Amino acid sequence: MDSVRESASLGDFSHLKARVRELMPCLKEELSGLIAIPSVSEAGYPDNTRPALLKARDTVMKLFREAGCEQVRSIDLTDTAPLIVAEITAPPGAPTVLLYSHYDVVPAGEESE
Repeated sequence: MDSVRESASLGDFSHLKARVRELMPCLKEELSGLIAIPSVSEAGYPDNTRPALLKARDTVMKLFREAGCEQVRSIDLTDTAPLIVAEITAPPGAPTVLLYSHYDVVPAGEESE
């Protein structure tokens, strides 16, 4: 890890670039699997949308765990898809970083509009 930090501080990102190239095929496969889930979120969280949304939730939680996230959990809310919260413990003194995203898809709406 120290060699990566030293290289990065000197502007040499070759280790990072190589690691990204190495991971890219798996990342593309995982993303393809996730976007294949028809996780369309409709107002009121109707029964017909729940199975796909729960499958997407479970897939994202699995990916988080495999990526080393800790305390991965789902929070059920009223009339909407569950939230997912995951944490990675940072070294002492490191800043807190919050990433926010969603795993559902907004309905397309009226095509003529």
